[in-house]
Amino acid sequence: AATPLPAKIQSDPGRLRQAVSNLLSNAIDFSPVGGEIRLLATAGDGNLRLECIDQGPGVAEEDMERIFEPFVQGLRKAAVPRQGSGVGLSIVRELALAMGGRVCVLPSEIGAHFYVEIPDDKQQ
Repeated sequence: AATPLPAKIQSDPGRLRQAVSNLLSNAIDFSPVGGEIRLLATAGDGNLRLECIDQGPGVAEEDMERIFEPFVQGLRKAAVPRQGSGVGLSIVRELALAMGGRVCVLPSEIGAHFYVEIPDDKQQ
């Protein structure tokens, strides 16, 4: 069972901050004007889980794995041309791996649903 994120966690704050920043930047780029972006944080079973859910075009099924590779542009495009470098999600993956975790994109009817799961050193 997940519990609210504790006020203080045992993780690399710089890496965690960068991962969240990249996920939010990606969500902002792909969200429609006036769209909602949800950032959820939970702790449980020795892990911290961050979820970023937007209302953009989502991730095509054929892009689910390759979207985390550097410079890969998915099949579904943002409404407005993007200014990004194309490495944001690959950096999220590298940061999650460096913290002993993982990043995934979940199938979603509307928008994209990414999550990062990392071990909470304090709970182990």
